[in-house]
Amino acid sequence: DAATTLLPYDVYTEFLTRASQIGPGKCNYWNIFDGVKELLLAASDDYHPMLIGQVYSHAMATTMDYHHDKRAGSYRVLQLWWKLKDLCNDDSNHWGKNLAFHPLIVNRVISLCLDAFSYKRCKAVIDEVLENEIPFTGFDRASPNFRLKQLILCNSILNYFCKVGETENMEAFYEKMIAKYGIDPDSVTFNIRINAYVRTRSDEFENVFKEYIERFRR
Repeated sequence: DAATTLLPYDVYTEFLTRASQIGPGKCNYWNIFDGVKELLLAASDDYHPMLIGQVYSHAMATTMDYHHDKRAGSYRVLQLWWKLKDLCNDDSNHWGKNLAFHPLIVNRVISLCLDAFSYKRCKAVIDEVLENEIPFTGFDRASPNFRLKQLILCNSILNYFCKVGETENMEAFYEKMIAKYGIDPDSVTFNIRINAYVRTRSDEFENVFKEYIERFRR
């Protein structure tokens, strides 16, 4: 029974990490990835979504490591995400339809596209996320660890707006993450906002800095 063979997710990610370190010329990482994926697809309904998220997140990061052309790598990352969405919409398996929009997975896609300066691809993912809001409304948010992953995703979205100079959209999303999604900002959040206004040479920099001091008393 496949369900009885599942191990904690860190075992799988450690195995995949070792495989990726051997290198693409000596180890077929993707065969190993496909094997883990098939095991997860065959598992029972009590699977751990975090395990799937960690496995796909690792595969996306490995994709970028294997590509010297980061833009080409970012497209491969998107392909992995698109295939994951197809699997999640396939009624023949138990993977939930929202799984592809787990904050862990979406953040990995956005952050890798940002690292590759693939802003158009990054924007397409963010637009989809902001339209369906699944990472913020489609999961049980009771876990503090999950709330942290939501915050990290929010910071990645804010960082995109910072890098492309869209300070109005950045502030609009900042207000939404607090008022609508109930996600409290951290020091990284304020660092991104401050950097955005420094880059645009806006006087708003002072207001954000004062807000930071008041919130964290630093």
